[in-house]
Amino acid sequence: MEILTPDEECQFATAKKLIIGSGEPESKRVRAQYITGEVAKLVSGGTDPRQAEQVVKARCTGHLSPDDTLQSDDGLLLAVKDILASPETYNGMTFRDPLEPEAGSCKAKFYSNVGTGNPVMHSQLHGGVDYVFRAPDLPAWAGKDGKGFKLVPAHEVIKNVKSIEWLVGDIIERHSFAELFGDSGTYKSFVALDIALCVATGTPFHGRPVTQGPVVIVIGEGLHGYGRRLAAWQKHHGIDLADYPVFVSSMAAQFLDDESAAEVESAIAEVEKIHGKVELVLIDTLNRNFGPGDENGSKDMTQFIAALDRRIGNDVTRLIIHHTGHSNKERARGSYVLPAALDCEIQVSKKGGTITLINTKQKDAPEFLPINFETVSINLDENGIGDLLNPVTSLVLQEIDGSWPIKKLTHAQQKVYDIVVSKTGTNCSKKHLFESLHLSQESLSTTGTPEAEKKAMQRSLRELISNGYIREISEDCYTTFQRDNRDMSGTN
Repeated sequence: MEILTPDEECQFATAKKLIIGSGEPESKRVRAQYITGEVAKLVSGGTDPRQAEQVVKARCTGHLSPDDTLQSDDGLLLAVKDILASPETYNGMTFRDPLEPEAGSCKAKFYSNVGTGNPVMHSQLHGGVDYVFRAPDLPAWAGKDGKGFKLVPAHEVIKNVKSIEWLVGDIIERHSFAELFGDSGTYKSFVALDIALCVATGTPFHGRPVTQGPVVIVIGEGLHGYGRRLAAWQKHHGIDLADYPVFVSSMAAQFLDDESAAEVESAIAEVEKIHGKVELVLIDTLNRNFGPGDENGSKDMTQFIAALDRRIGNDVTRLIIHHTGHSNKERARGSYVLPAALDCEIQVSKKGGTITLINTKQKDAPEFLPINFETVSINLDENGIGDLLNPVTSLVLQEIDGSWPIKKLTHAQQKVYDIVVSKTGTNCSKKHLFESLHLSQESLSTTGTPEAEKKAMQRSLRELISNGYIREISEDCYTTFQRDNRDMSGTN
């Protein structure tokens, strides 16, 4: 055989590519026609149209799915999953070609390759084709009995794609890791308890639908104070909590202590034996339930989150109550490992008599706009547990109508707000703000000097953050909750 020169090899490769390319449109047409016909056959036999299309396309690319049916030479119809369940039984058996069974018998042979590799179906058609077996839902290499660490094929992950399921409508997603954080005295525990009891009883959270289910509350303080809050909530809503599966711990847990964390896991399991899968676990607070470690340290915080995953699980919503830092009241204190791991983060602030929820992170959905509450005092003295001088009371929350906007903006605040709105999607820093104000030639201060303008801008920025219009998403980087450029100056 004559050996081609490098130039001739190049010419040959180019000609081959052109020939293949010229036949590609016809090839695609025939392929599409074949797929349409085969899908129609499967659908007529009762197969879901979408699944049928996936099966036929997989065959065309040399992949056999677990639910595919193969025909042996003796006419026996066998499901791929049955063959894979006992591959040595079928080793060496001849079949009709999976893609073209009408081509006749003895066209393909199954090789189990036990101990040496993955099973394969070799076909003599099309110049020799090896069909590979696509992994079933729980492949043998994906963890013992389907438990523990495993690798899941991408196509199986896609099968499970579905719309967001909310634990609390537009606020907290089911099976998520969420946090409520705020300074002392902001009533964050009252907010969290309100959410928990709404979930346990199926009561809408101030008009927002909830997914009802058993609730476990792990508290770090005594039961007596918590008991008053529970009594006030059930009286206000006219609901007897004795009729619903909501459970409160008798003491704090120590999640960095494996023995203590195991006790929490065991207690939750006992609840689930009687009441079914727990829907929400509320931890009040992170500090009181952290255990022997430093919440400022990334290593200890990582271990704390891992303990929650291991002992509570990812198939239940975990809601943590946490404190703000001493110097920065706009973020939760401690290691940045925690906010990075969260699916949802909500800041609770209080100004005057108004309690405000500000959504600072929503991983897979739009952030909800700020929600305002006020407290309502509930008298618990009907049973004679108090007296006129020392009445026994507690508080519940009541949403304030027209939560957005919170208050009328000043001229300076409106100008700063408008600039942040226009910069949303980019890094709107103090430098951006100052440059934009300078270009606008509008003065925020009475003197108009650069130093006075800078101070007025910073003051307006702080006020906007405090009132829930703007949030700081990272150091010197700002964004707005508002989704449009609506003018706030004329509202109250």
